[in-house]
Amino acid sequence: MEKAVRRYDELIEENRDEPKAYYMHTRERIYPSIAVFDALLADQEAVDFVTDNYRCRSNGMASKIKMIFKIPGLYKIVPKFFFSMTQKSFGP
Repeated sequence: MEKAVRRYDELIEENRDEPKAYYMHTRERIYPSIAVFDALLADQEAVDFVTDNYRCRSNGMASKIKMIFKIPGLYKIVPKFFFSMTQKSFGP
């Protein structure tokens, strides 16, 4: 925790010129996450735990995605599908 607090303070100092309007995102969400992540990286056991946790959580979906992409020609359709979704969400 001490490493995380120290890293958070460093991030605040490195970005002291940022507008106060950003504080809600940076100082309350982004910087604490970066600080904890950096502190965890210093401990190999923590790195292994986080890696294994995400690997375990994604195994089911990974196998489904692998099966779906065995369908011939699907790799051409998927980008068009996601592009059409983003156009509806973010378009005019």
